[in-house]
Amino acid sequence: MLSSCKWSFPLLLTASFAAHACGPAGNLVTNCNFNVDISGYTAQKGGDVISHEPALGNQAPGAMRVRDTNADSDSQAEAESCVNLTASRDYRLSASFRAVLAAETCLLGWDEFVLPNCNQPNGTFIASGGVSVNSQSYTSVNALLSASASAQSVELVILCSAGSGEPQFLVDDISLVSAMLLRNGFEAP
Repeated sequence: MLSSCKWSFPLLLTASFAAHACGPAGNLVTNCNFNVDISGYTAQKGGDVISHEPALGNQAPGAMRVRDTNADSDSQAEAESCVNLTASRDYRLSASFRAVLAAETCLLGWDEFVLPNCNQPNGTFIASGGVSVNSQSYTSVNALLSASASAQSVELVILCSAGSGEPQFLVDDISLVSAMLLRNGFEAP
């Protein structure tokens, strides 16, 4: 009887630190892997289109396709999702990108809101640096971003651009995790 307890305790301990079904433990993004659908996301108004790709994911089956159209006369494709923040001010934001057509550079960021559920914007936009992407494989984008003291929610900005044309890209594995969890060892940095 004691030997089974010795074996089950380490298994329970390691399971609590393992990644859950939607990204790393503590991920505030509820639909991060698009295995079923793209619920919780909207296309940027003015000409972008998003769709579900059930078999083109990075590590799991699903992904979200984001496509620009000539309706907005720019060369950017953008999807957005609202996330309520925790008490932390510092977060790791990450995603995996793969170009489909004309996408050259991708970035992650957010628009801050002073109330939960992305109400009453305060106008602050914060973003990662741009990262080059290709159509052969997924490229990870990781950024450590700090929210202002008044921010209670953020609208994630998932964006790729091209020098010209109408970019299309796939995105998968989106996560927004408190840096406090990372420092306390609940998730590998």
